[in-house]
Parts: sequence; C-alpha cells; structure tokens
Amino acid sequence: MRAPKLTYANVTASLALFVALGGTSYAVTQLPRNSVGSTQLKAGAVTSGKLAKGSVSADKLASGTVVTGPAGPRGPRGAEGPAGRDGATAVNSDVLIARRPNTVQWDTAGGSIVDGATLNLPAGSWLLDAIATINYEGATSSEWFTCSIQGPSTYASGTTRIGKGQEGVLSNVLPATGAVTLAAPADVTYRCGHPSAIDPPKPTVRDVVLRATRVASVSER
Repeated sequence: MRAPKLTYANVTASLALFVALGGTSYAVTQLPRNSVGSTQLKAGAVTSGKLAKGSVSADKLASGTVVTGPAGPRGPRGAEGPAGRDGATAVNSDVLIARRPNTVQWDTAGGSIVDGATLNLPAGSWLLDAIATINYEGATSSEWFTCSIQGPSTYASGTTRIGKGQEGVLSNVLPATGAVTLAAPADVTYRCGHPSAIDPPKPTVRDVVLRATRVASVSER
C-alpha cells in the first residue's frame, strides 16, 4: 500500500488541531496579569500558608480576628501597694457552765440568801448569764425576791414578786445577764434572796444555771 501523499490541506488541518489543543493549555497556565479577582476565587481558596509574611495589615482583617505576635520584653515592676490592715486578734471562746438542778430552801428571816451556783473564772473578759426558778407559797401575801450574779462586785440582777397575794403567782423564773473583765481569776456566784422577813413556808430555788462565755472585750455604750 502506498503512503498517503503529503498535501497542503493535510498540513493545514494538522496545524489547526495542534494550535487548538495547545491554546487551551496556554489559557490555563499563562493567565494575563491582574486577570484574577475575588469573583474567580473559591471560598477558602486562600489559606494562611499561601500568604506572604507581612502581606496583610491588621486594619484589613475582619473584626474579632485574633492576631498574635511574639511577646514583648517584660515591663518594669510597679510601685508597691499600701500595707493591709491588721486582722482581729483571735480569741478562744471558752464556755463554762455551773448547774444546780436540785431544790434548795432558805430561811424566812430578813436578808436570807442562798447561793445557787458558782464558777471560778480565769482573768479575761466574760459574758455572764444565769437563770433560776423561785417558788414561794406565802400564806397571806406576796414578797419580793432577787437573784444576782456577783463576784468582786455585782454584775447583774433580776427581781420579781411571788406569793398568793400576787394573784396566785407562786413560782417564777428569774434571769440575769451581765459582763465583766477580770484582771485576775475570781469566783462568780449566782445567788438569790429576799430583803425582809416573810411568812412561812420557806421559799425554794431550783434549776439554777450559771454560764460564762469568754469574749474579746467588754465595753459599755
């Protein structure tokens, strides 16, 4: 078989096909300058790795974009602040209690006194409170009774009237509350009495409680 004869038409056709195919490749790899804009870029096409260092300034970044750089040198130490206030001095809150639950009688003579309960307190400041139940079944009248917290001096007292003449009030509770600062240890006693002679039967005191609570200080205002 003979080889096809090379003609002008054959050469022209082959050259046209070559130019057509080569032209497409040229269009892809050889883009004209400034021919690509934001419209031609796909979302996410430009990543941080494709940006040259220093190519984007901070004022071009969207609000909220975090920009970090190398830490700068440590600044000088600031002035020292004012000293804080001294805290309160700690105080051990001791609570001492003396009880006398049994019933104790005392005389009907004037000025008769019965000691209900006693505490020996160390030096320091103390809040004192006490209570006792007084009973008197006088035949014809009511009488005044007083219970007080006493030590080197009287710290607190309570007074009430008990007896048949007081509309049948034959028993009452006498509380007393006080405070003291002792320079040295001292006995503190809760005692009850009546100032004048009274009719029989003898009055009684029972359920006596004396309590002392250590505090930081005592001041009267």
